[in-house]
Amino acid sequence: MKSEKSHLRKIKIVLEYDGSRFHGWQRQPKHLTVQQSVEEALAILLQRKEPIIGSGRTDAGVHAFGQVAHCAVSDRYSDGELLKGLNRLLPKDIVVREVAAVSDEFHARKSAIAKTYRYLVLNQGVRPAILREYYWWVPHPLDYEKMKEALEKIQGTHDFKGFQVKGSSIRETRRTLLFAGMDVAERIVQIELIANGFLKQMARSIVGTLVDVGRGRFSPERIEEILSLKDRSLAGRTAPAAGLYYISAHYDESQLRGILQNPPTFSATTADPPATRRV
Repeated sequence: MKSEKSHLRKIKIVLEYDGSRFHGWQRQPKHLTVQQSVEEALAILLQRKEPIIGSGRTDAGVHAFGQVAHCAVSDRYSDGELLKGLNRLLPKDIVVREVAAVSDEFHARKSAIAKTYRYLVLNQGVRPAILREYYWWVPHPLDYEKMKEALEKIQGTHDFKGFQVKGSSIRETRRTLLFAGMDVAERIVQIELIANGFLKQMARSIVGTLVDVGRGRFSPERIEEILSLKDRSLAGRTAPAAGLYYISAHYDESQLRGILQNPPTFSATTADPPATRRV
């Protein structure tokens, strides 16, 4: 630690969490949330309450590999001390992967220029036991090529109102889907979506519709109809939360361009879901 006289500084925290037992990211009065858990650990470490602001409000049951948050802390604590201290205090299903100093202008949500979500579908006849909280089990055969064709139609700038669940207060529903890709390895289907913003349950609504395309309920052209008519009732079901992963928030334009020019092929690491290959 530094001298006793200290000042506040802003830090960025990158979090990984298993969302299975949490009622989403955002603090709520009667439910356990990820934000609440992190704020409580931070209060013990700093011996003062300090609110944190997240880059995205993941729903109940949704997981994250790169949720970004910011907060103010005393400069008496180094980044390494904060990383070790928080991980010592947090429950086992939440881990701080990175702590870094940022400028006063940085805002975890408002400074983000894009976000990446990944969805995992387990496409096999027998229901899973161990993996049930981390995939959407779809026992029916899926036409992957038609799903890929539908994904190509959804990429770009559109009004995504038809993929927004009812009850949202957001009025501006135009978003740019910068990348939409699908990989398959054996029985695992992995869908990657990168956009400049996501509407409420937009990613899960897209995936639910893609699965209906794969099952033959809709043609790939149904995507164009949903986008044109902006009618949620034309889309498929909202895919379960368990299969959705918030991969990262993006803040650097040059890094984002690099990702879009060379999308990942998803090799297996300790920080990633199971390996897949590009279709």
